Amino acid sequence: MPPRSSRTFRLEDAPVLRTPRAKAALRTVADTGGLISRNVVVDGHRTSLRLERMVWDTLETIATREGLDLNAVVTSIAATKQPEASLSSAARIFVAAYFGPGDR
Repeated sequence: MPPRSSRTFRLEDAPVLRTPRAKAALRTVADTGGLISRNVVVDGHRTSLRLERMVWDTLETIATREGLDLNAVVTSIAATKQPEASLSSAARIFVAAYFGPGDR
């Protein structure tokens, strides 16, 4: 695997992504901190989940929209994810799919 570049990210370095929406998304990526661990209850069992703050905030928004608590949303994700997929990855995919092109 090639070594990671130590170069600092600049929006000008992303020539393909020039729309205001894409640039705003890139700024969000650049400003996002690390992962946040939270305990959730999945099907009655406590587990830890590590996600970015934006994903946690969006899961809370979805839970409110659906009239559920966060644990119920995460339990639904866990129950429907592919067996080989991690719960963290499944949560990210769920958030992206929930706010798909038709809901923007």
